[in-house]
Amino acid sequence: MIFIHLMKRLLSIAFIASFSLFLSCSSHRTIKGCIVKPTEDGNQRVTILKNNIAITYFGDYWFHDLVKNKTLHWSNELVELLAENKKRQILYAAHTTTPPHCSSVGVLYKDTSIHKFTEREAVLLKEKNKARNFKKDSGKEIGTKTYVKFEYDLRDGSLKVNRRFVEYYTVCNGCILRIIFWTMEIDKEGWLVDETEGILKTLDSHWSE
Repeated sequence: MIFIHLMKRLLSIAFIASFSLFLSCSSHRTIKGCIVKPTEDGNQRVTILKNNIAITYFGDYWFHDLVKNKTLHWSNELVELLAENKKRQILYAAHTTTPPHCSSVGVLYKDTSIHKFTEREAVLLKEKNKARNFKKDSGKEIGTKTYVKFEYDLRDGSLKVNRRFVEYYTVCNGCILRIIFWTMEIDKEGWLVDETEGILKTLDSHWSE
């Protein structure tokens, strides 16, 4: 199952990378200060210029603003949760164009007290948003960074279905970087964590042009 998933992903990456390069003469696009640029191996490198941060997503992710008509598996619950903190900066939204389908949002906060911050977010998730199957790991090491990791389910009040979420928080250059992923597909063999941790391994907070 994992081998088949990897083969499908590699094939889709190769196709999408070639197609993206064909369409774009400048080979990059900008979303609110983030530059999304294809890499030589067909992935998508996102650079947050103001904060000197870069992260690489797989090639089948399409990047856009966080708006309902562009966001796959739009979640009112997630948007309301993000709105609780007025000092947030939504960096980008993205979703895969090939299955298994997964959506993502990158958010930045001018704060460095990561444990107090994530404690507040955990309370909001469990008490206000009624998150189910909530798990927290306060010392998750991925690549060169240490993260606070959340895993949980949120119930969609309109569709009456559950969405599976995984979040990662880390301190980067005087800010808290929060990267959220979610899916409505069945998380067989833990593919969601495998995929997202593969992306988080590429995070570079010492990036320069």
